[in-house]
Amino acid sequence: MATEQEMHRLFSVVDFRHRIQFAASQLLFLLDRDRLVRSTSALANNKYEILVAVAFSLWRAVFLADGIRDWEAILANAETFLEKLIRDNIINYSDDWNSRHWSFLYYLNNARFRLRELAEIWPEFKALISEWKISDVLDQPVVGSDSLRIWHHHCRALELAIGGLTDQAANPPPPKRKPKAAKRGE
Repeated sequence: MATEQEMHRLFSVVDFRHRIQFAASQLLFLLDRDRLVRSTSALANNKYEILVAVAFSLWRAVFLADGIRDWEAILANAETFLEKLIRDNIINYSDDWNSRHWSFLYYLNNARFRLRELAEIWPEFKALISEWKISDVLDQPVVGSDSLRIWHHHCRALELAIGGLTDQAANPPPPKRKPKAAKRGE
């Protein structure tokens, strides 16, 4: 039978899974809605690719958030994971779960690095996460932290980025005119 603490963790994880799936569904809607903008903008394509990677990483990480104990546990899990990868040439969710101290850190760090990358190419997002004091969290050490709390901050950054894309669409820049083709002899 699960302890009260385990039940609380499970409730939080299910709640956070709902949250990340809702964010992913908003992102999917925006991907479809902004198809025309994406077809003409490498920057827009890059933003969306990064956000899909963040959404997937956080979706995968949330159920693995079982505490980031110490480097010894993380590296022991990493060794087990790598051995399984080499021996069986396949990794499933159960392998992620069995090596969750390392796997959680892997997926969370992927989201973290991608959010930092997004902040570098999108000044408005950088300002948003700074205003919400999330940029500080993206620079804090993860090992030894409360894994669900740190996951929450990364998810909040994703939600802010999605909100930023929604706001951008409400005030789109005017379309750029294509230069007229020069006539023969000009």
